[in-house]
Amino acid sequence: MTKHIQKSDRIWVSPVAGSKADARATRQHDLSRQRRARRKRGGWSPERRARQAVLIRSWAPWQRSTGPKTEAGKLRCSQNALKHGFRSRATIREYQRIRHVLRLAARNIAILRAHIRARDQAARPQIKFKRWYARALGFAKPDCPSRPAGAIAPQ
Repeated sequence: MTKHIQKSDRIWVSPVAGSKADARATRQHDLSRQRRARRKRGGWSPERRARQAVLIRSWAPWQRSTGPKTEAGKLRCSQNALKHGFRSRATIREYQRIRHVLRLAARNIAILRAHIRARDQAARPQIKFKRWYARALGFAKPDCPSRPAGAIAPQ
């Protein structure tokens, strides 16, 4: 048999009333309520904080913590603060090399375009023709809309 006890807005079901289990459940419920109240209050009391400080000073854990002793342990610990490798020295160096290659490629493309422009300038006649005469001689661009559809450009 169980009995229902109303605690604020929650219904708490306890085991058989008067049994050891009932007493244990009540005690656990009271402890959890005290913990919640302590958390709500803002943590440890000054007495609790002082007692913990004395205990920690008696343990002196800083005297036993010597860090890793093996090379593998030291290597693993050296990576503790690493969250990612995107800003590592090696990655930055690799990106610098890539940017350098891209700049060289862009410069080479600009030089090639200048050579092509100069070659095309040299292939054009230096004399300024009237538009109709340039078309007749075949100097007009092949995709020029003013050329008749069936016209053949001279070679």
